[in-house]
Parts: sequence; structure tokens; C-alpha cells
Amino acid sequence: MSASLVIGAPTGVSARNRPAGDTALFEANPANYIASHACVLHSELQEAEGASGGDAVNAAYNASSCGTSSRMFLPTAVRLTAKLFASMPPINAPIIKVMAGAGGKEVAFLPWQEDKCTATTVSDSADVFLTGPLSGCNVYLATKAGRPPMVFHGNSNKNSSNVLENNAAKDTEAALIASAQGYKIVNRLARGEYMIPAFVWGYRAGPTWTMFVHSFDVVTSKFTNTSLKLV
Repeated sequence: MSASLVIGAPTGVSARNRPAGDTALFEANPANYIASHACVLHSELQEAEGASGGDAVNAAYNASSCGTSSRMFLPTAVRLTAKLFASMPPINAPIIKVMAGAGGKEVAFLPWQEDKCTATTVSDSADVFLTGPLSGCNVYLATKAGRPPMVFHGNSNKNSSNVLENNAAKDTEAALIASAQGYKIVNRLARGEYMIPAFVWGYRAGPTWTMFVHSFDVVTSKFTNTSLKLV
């Protein structure tokens, strides 16, 4: 199922570069900020500040074929950092944007792609992980002894009108990739189990990652952080 609410679609450089009032607070500790403030995640990886373009295309982020119709997003030599930008109607919450290049706080990032299941191992060089936004996709967490967790972002338009069949198709795809990589899926966040918009995030303490889904209610501006177990 495609994302029906696109957070931060291309809007021009001037709008893109308006920092949020809480920028300093976010950069001091992104995990604490997300845990205690309503926010949303931008839909695309951004080019570095000062680059010629604006919104980068997710497909350009070091993608390679994986599993069946899937995309594996691997750690790259390009540093990925996150910044906080001003809200844009109709969303009354600041926007987290992941940038390719210096600036902001280093993060691990997994973009989504239409009709594919994207996947990545969570970088041990970053303290924060982000994937989203979610408005119908599934997110899966998988583990393997002695290795960092893997995260899968499943999108499928097939049977989108039938939630059970749509979820089953995404389940099958994620399970095939996990098995091929020697991982075991230990958690699934499925379509219908979160408010829209939402995103999955996590923070690292030593070798241990803790994951959550951050959901935002556009009507009331209330938010929740729900734990996603990695066991």
C-alpha cells in the first residue's frame, strides 16, 4: 500500500531550510526529543546542505537487489545526519529530515520504496535509527546472534483493499529476506496498528538497540511512543 500522506514532499529550497524552534534541543539529544515531543519524519533522504538539489530520491541511497523484489540498503561511506525543520501545513509538528552529508546528528536511516520491502542492518556507528513515514506500510524487526538488528520496511499495493491479504504479502516478502540473511523476524508493526502519520525510531546504548513507533494525531496534535520489542 502506498503512503497516502506524504510528509515533506518537495516544496522548494526556502521552505526546506527553515529550522524549527527546537533545533538546538533536537540536536543535543535526538532520542530524548523524539521521546518527549510530537514530530514527523520527512519522506525522502535530503541532499547535503549547499548541494545543488533539494529532495534526494530514496532510490539513490545505495540500493542493491535483495531477496525477491526487494531492496537492501547497506551502510555507506556517506554520513547520514538528521536535522529538525519547521512544520508545514497540514501537519502541526516539526519535521525530521535525514541529510546526506555533514551537519546535524548522525543517524541510521531506512527509506521506503513503492511495492518493495527495503531492509538494512542498523549501523553501530550511529546512536539513532529512523524509518518512515508510515501510512500503510509494515515494519519488521529481525535479530541474529552476534550481529546488529535488521529492520524491514514493507510496502505493497497488491490487494491493498484487503488488509489481511496485503499484510500476508508483506509478511512473506520480509520472511524471505530475513531467512536469506540468516536473521529471524521477532516483531511486526502492521498496517492498522498505528496512527497516521507515524515513523519507527530507535536509540543505541552500547550494543543494545531499543525501538519504538512514534505516532502523531493530526487532529489533536497528540503523540505516542510505543515500544517495539527486539526479542
